[in-house]
Amino acid sequence: SPDCIEARFNLACLQLLQGNLPDGLNGYELRFSTNDPVTARHSTTPLWDGNSKAGLRLLIHAEQGYGDTLQMLRYLPILADKGLEITLEVPAPLYRLCCRIDSIHCIQRGTPPPDVDYRLPIMSLPRVMKTTLSSIPGTTPYLTPDPELVRQWRHRLPETHGLRVGLAWAGRMDLPVNRKRSCPPAQLSPLLAIERASFISLQVAAPDGFQLSDPRLLDCSSDLTDFDQTAALIATLDLVITIDSAVAHLAGALGIPTWLMLPTVPDWRWLLERDDSPWYPAVQLFRQPAPGAWETVIDRILIELRNLAMLRPQITSPIRKNASPHVWYRLGNIQTNQGRNEAAVDSYRQA
Repeated sequence: SPDCIEARFNLACLQLLQGNLPDGLNGYELRFSTNDPVTARHSTTPLWDGNSKAGLRLLIHAEQGYGDTLQMLRYLPILADKGLEITLEVPAPLYRLCCRIDSIHCIQRGTPPPDVDYRLPIMSLPRVMKTTLSSIPGTTPYLTPDPELVRQWRHRLPETHGLRVGLAWAGRMDLPVNRKRSCPPAQLSPLLAIERASFISLQVAAPDGFQLSDPRLLDCSSDLTDFDQTAALIATLDLVITIDSAVAHLAGALGIPTWLMLPTVPDWRWLLERDDSPWYPAVQLFRQPAPGAWETVIDRILIELRNLAMLRPQITSPIRKNASPHVWYRLGNIQTNQGRNEAAVDSYRQA
């Protein structure tokens, strides 16, 4: 029935999953009308239709999860470059991080917004910007960590001669979709045994049954009080391994190499049958071949991580020519940081 909103919304999510962004994004606007609707905000202010008249005052407000907002922040500099006056409203945990986005004004949710001409929920930006799979603004980084917080984290973390790897494995269980996204922490034990790698937890408030206490894992969760702190910690890492969570979007937006563990049927933004993401060039996807098959995902990551761990600056063993592009890409980053620019160019070419 064309009048069945649930069916039309589910069709839109399927179209998005298949990469049909124009049709899917149009139908995705039904998220405010489903049986479990997204909360509408600032409804007395007119919706923006995409008019880019210079000087137009536009309120962009966060919706849904933190990851949704982090993913869509990429559009704000584009709008500012068109001459729009952008006010961004975000919840408190995102506020400090978003205040560093150039050419916009950021307010914390609950603060009265300034006078504006129009407003737009942030997940409507790709539709209004007429985004297609080939026109996604995929340049990263588009977020920057606080340099002072980065310095503090570098000082606090133990010295290591190997890789620094951040881990996040569980989402909030009050969201049913996170039950299939979350990886049982016992599955991570083989990763923690890898030599030449140290592991830092990026997990905040692990739900019951998903706590992980292991002497090989440095727990910094009590200090990750907002996304500004988490961004600064991530900026000190060589790699992030995570489930589909806000951590994945944050690391991707920072341009940090990220390995994303996905369930068999992922969220629409990760598409199907590919191991890369047009949204985040530094993200590599590791997909379950069958529901619940985290062992296969971890086995693939083990192979890649052992290769990557051999890229320590003091390790001289040559990299296999058939190593994955992400291994070569990370080697290029290491060589760039060492000032070995010619070697870095060769590694990037291999990637």
